[in-house]
Amino acid sequence: MKNLKNKAIITLLLVCMLFSVLLTGCTGNESIKRIQFSDNESGTTKTNVDLKDSEITGFDARALETENSLKLYKVKRAEFAHGGEEVNAIAKYLKVDYADMTYNEEKNEISYDGSRNITFTITNGYRVVYNKFIDEYKMTHNITATNEELIEKGLKVLSEIPFLEGEYVYASMGERTFSDGVNEYVFYKSCTFRRKINGLAVDGNGSCTVGFTNDGLAMLTVSYYTYEEMNGKYDIISLEEAGEQLAKPQLFKTSQGNVSVENIAKLEISKCELVYVNEYNNGYDTIQPFYRIKGTLYSEHIENLDRIYTDSFTMYIPALE
Repeated sequence: MKNLKNKAIITLLLVCMLFSVLLTGCTGNESIKRIQFSDNESGTTKTNVDLKDSEITGFDARALETENSLKLYKVKRAEFAHGGEEVNAIAKYLKVDYADMTYNEEKNEISYDGSRNITFTITNGYRVVYNKFIDEYKMTHNITATNEELIEKGLKVLSEIPFLEGEYVYASMGERTFSDGVNEYVFYKSCTFRRKINGLAVDGNGSCTVGFTNDGLAMLTVSYYTYEEMNGKYDIISLEEAGEQLAKPQLFKTSQGNVSVENIAKLEISKCELVYVNEYNNGYDTIQPFYRIKGTLYSEHIENLDRIYTDSFTMYIPALE
């Protein structure tokens, strides 16, 4: 009789576990606050756009192979305390005398404005910004390093900062130019990198940027977050299923913002990726997977203009089932 009772209890537990999995659609057992991007109608970033009247081409549901489920991670923002090891370590790495730094308790800001034309700030305990003054004479010289060399140098800088953990991947390149009235020079370039977790890049909060001139390191920004693996895996939709939402992405970004959504005639997709998104600063403590889809958009023919405007775009579609 006792054995029958035990079996009944075990059976009931198994049924409850199965029901829980079916109900949540995942094997993970921690509740999640789903990321909803804040309403945004700026020139280059928009939420919940409607592209149903635009032609969408180039989408290939077979372009990306993904698993049916993914690990999720709790995210926390780093706290660099005044006088702490991390602050001392990065100050030493950047050859800044920590003894000369000041602390503003009201702003929670550590800063240095040095005689060597260097500024160094740590704001809100997690964001590090370093800038080195660039002489105007140096602006009339093109940076000689190739993009590949700068990416390699940038990754090396991040690997040498003592408290930065994990792998970083290259995301984008920026540049600054100077004109002397005759010629235009690219005297500075910066590489932005993103943390890589579970084989996927982490978009949103938490990028690091490293800038260079011919004299070497000229700028560094570090926004540092830590990640803790959650229990179980969480089901995700396939790229094919995500394709059904192309006309209504949750987030839509353009590079220049020179074409309004209603004037987009065509979107030509060139790349589909699965990424994690970190929205910690907007109240989400879990990084979550999204399909990041990139390409080129084309405007309709605009009256009195003899050209069609183009721009690059990036859209985000939630991948959690």
